[in-house]
Amino acid sequence: MLRLSLTCSLWLCIAIAAPAGASAEVSAELRSEAPGDIWRVGRRQPERAMLLADPSVQALGESPMLARLAGAIGVLDRDDVKRLPSTLIGVARSTDPDLLKARRAMVVRVFARDASKDIEILHTPSGRAAAREHIEGAMGSVVWLDRSAFDAIVSRGGHYRGSLESSAIDQELGEIFEFDQPYVAGWFRMTTDLLVRRMFPGMRVRVRGSMRDLSKETLTCRLPRRYEPQTPAGLLVWIDPTDIGEPPTQLHAAADELNLIIVGARDAP
Repeated sequence: MLRLSLTCSLWLCIAIAAPAGASAEVSAELRSEAPGDIWRVGRRQPERAMLLADPSVQALGESPMLARLAGAIGVLDRDDVKRLPSTLIGVARSTDPDLLKARRAMVVRVFARDASKDIEILHTPSGRAAAREHIEGAMGSVVWLDRSAFDAIVSRGGHYRGSLESSAIDQELGEIFEFDQPYVAGWFRMTTDLLVRRMFPGMRVRVRGSMRDLSKETLTCRLPRRYEPQTPAGLLVWIDPTDIGEPPTQLHAAADELNLIIVGARDAP
């Protein structure tokens, strides 16, 4: 399965997609308690943290490189870890309809000396963010997070983990192919509020939000004919008004010339 290094000077649109396993619906049995500091490990503040797609990932060692090789999405540095407690804004009510439809976006594994624990980060349909301690066979308490503050921290944690060798590419350059399932859901998404503020500023409009089911979609991709992993490539996201989801042939020549990777989504809402 191809992993792409995307250092882009041209961003026309961004769509981060991923695994159905990471988007499990939150049980209606969620309970909420006093938030305290969900980021603490026992009585200690966390010293380091890793971003994971799923709590089953066993990231070993303190080295960021070893952590990524073991399956970590990213590693937060010490300064960012110290800022995590400031993202807490209050207790989440277990009866909140928005929370009951939330899906897991990622897991933050926090460490303090030799101990660790996993914090699940939840997305709600309205675009809010919540955190819940992952406890095997039980439901931990849930707290709301400051979405903007948390976004600013985790956006610096992701890093490319694919090969830089051309021999690792098993897809034919210049041809459209499909990414294998499952897909890992990205943290950033176009919420109803954000859509209105960006596209209809100052206007009184009603826009209906949506929750994507990535297990029913197929992501397509086309690499430029002269693509080399060592050379940063631009990313063009093709948003198809139909269900086909493949970049049209009219874009291929320009993508080759500009060294652009084109991705699309088939059967996307």
